[in-house]
This record gives sequence, structure tokens and C-alpha cells, in this order.
Amino acid sequence: MKKPEIRKNYFQDIYVLADPNRNKRPYSPPEISGKEPKCIFCPNNIQDDEIVLYRYPENTEENWKIISLLNRYSPLSPDNTEALGSAEVLVETNKHTKQLNELSITEIVDVLNAYKDRQLSLEKNNKYVLIFKNRGKMAGASRTHSHSQIYGLPFVPQVLKNEKRDYFKYLKEKGACPFCDIVKIEGKIKERTIWEDEHVYVIAPYASEFEYEAWFMPKRHVLTFTDLKTSEIKSLAQAIQKITGKLEELNLDYNYYLHSTYNENDFHFHIHLCPRPNNAIWAGLELGSNTYINPVMPEEAAKEFRS
Repeated sequence: MKKPEIRKNYFQDIYVLADPNRNKRPYSPPEISGKEPKCIFCPNNIQDDEIVLYRYPENTEENWKIISLLNRYSPLSPDNTEALGSAEVLVETNKHTKQLNELSITEIVDVLNAYKDRQLSLEKNNKYVLIFKNRGKMAGASRTHSHSQIYGLPFVPQVLKNEKRDYFKYLKEKGACPFCDIVKIEGKIKERTIWEDEHVYVIAPYASEFEYEAWFMPKRHVLTFTDLKTSEIKSLAQAIQKITGKLEELNLDYNYYLHSTYNENDFHFHIHLCPRPNNAIWAGLELGSNTYINPVMPEEAAKEFRS
């Protein structure tokens, strides 16, 4: 039986308790019941008064493949000076039963290109654009129809400020980008490598806060998502299809979010993917110390992803 370990993030002061035995404890998950109401993201159900912010293909009213709608339920609004910002829901497919991993590589590329388009548009009037996806009830999704969300924020999130602070600390001490070093060093070890090709590297990070956590990084030093080349977007689409497909097999809900630079400062664009198991309840230790217990060792997670 493997012993638990205390692990530290590569370059941030974040500690994780890696405990491979934690899932052996008894647990009774709550029952979730109820049927989803009529899907508001299906083409025939979108109301005439919905505000469409993006449509692909561009000149299609009804036969769209991807559409982005104003999020009516967000507290952020370009008209509210007390909560200035924007929020939209990007519907990734017109097919209700298809999840992201079930889309073709070309279709996922189209979704990523929609992200790029919306980020470029929203960057003009917002301090930071956060693109994220919630898949499943445990990840906070209220609809099963595959979608992402895009927020134009009037501030830079503290989590990103902290990440950039530690990024520059590492850069000053080591003289190298921490993400570039992760790709180089972990790429040689291979034990925690989930997926890679010539453009993109995906890892189960050494101090994973979530079981089956994954980081997606372009091998090229890229500051922001919108700077990715066509070949890099295609590689990212392949990685996303593979890894989210494995999470569907494992019946794990998940969140992912994109982290790009802001103010054009040096950075390395990447994606955090955080699975949300049914029994992953953060209690006093996690909330009080920002220290997480992870029951799945990242080495085992990487092996599972590769299988």
C-alpha cells in the first residue's frame, strides 16, 4: 500500500496531500433526481429575443453549427456600472446528445476558433477574458447540451495574478519559463505525461489538486490563446478529444479554463482541466488551508489516460 505524500506545485506555493488510499473510505453519495426541462440551446428552442453574439457559419440563421448567446443569468452586464462586464454561453454544437469528446477534430477546432474570435472581441473592453467549460452537475453545469462560457471581466482574477507572480519569481530564480521547463523536464521523465505531439504537451501535474487533473501546454512559448497557430489549434483539439473522452469513460464531470497573459506581459498560455468526482467534497482542511487531498496519484492518472 502506497503512503500518502505532501507535494508542492512546480513553481507556486500550493501544497497537495496525495493520498492513494482515500477512496477506500466509506461514502454514500446523495441522490440526484429530476429531468432536464426543454433544452434552450437546441436550434428549434432558441427564443427569437435571444441576443446572438457569434454564429458559425457566419451567414446562417437556422443552420448554425456553433452559436454564442448573451448569458441572461449572469450578474455581469455592459450596462451595469456596479457589475460591469459581459457573459455569454457558447453552444458548441447543434446536436443535443453530442458531448465535446464526441465531436470530430474539425468540429472541436471550430469551437476553439470560436473561443479565439470571442476573446479577441471581448479583450477590447474588458481587463480579462475568462473562457471556461463546466461539464456535468458536479462541475456546476445546469444544462447537458454541450457548451462553454466566456466572461469579460472588469478585473484580473487574483488566481491569475498569483500565478503570474509565481511565474516571474521562477523566471527570475531559474532564468527560464516554468511551463517550458515542465515540458522539457517532464517530457523526459514521461511518468506523468498524458499526451503529446510536436505542438502540444499534456501532463498530470506532480502536485495535482484534483484527481485526474490535466494541464495542456503548447510546446512553443505562447503568451496568449489567440496567438496559437492553426497546427497548434488542431493538436489541442486532438488532446481535448482524447482526454475528455477518457473522463466520460470514467464518469467524471469536469471543469476546464484557459489562462492567457494580460497587459501583454510575458507568460505561457495553458489550460487547466479539473475533474469533479461525486465524492470530492472540500471540507475544513481544504477550505481553511487551501491544501487539497488527492486520492489518485498523478502517475496512476497519467497511466489511465494513456490506456
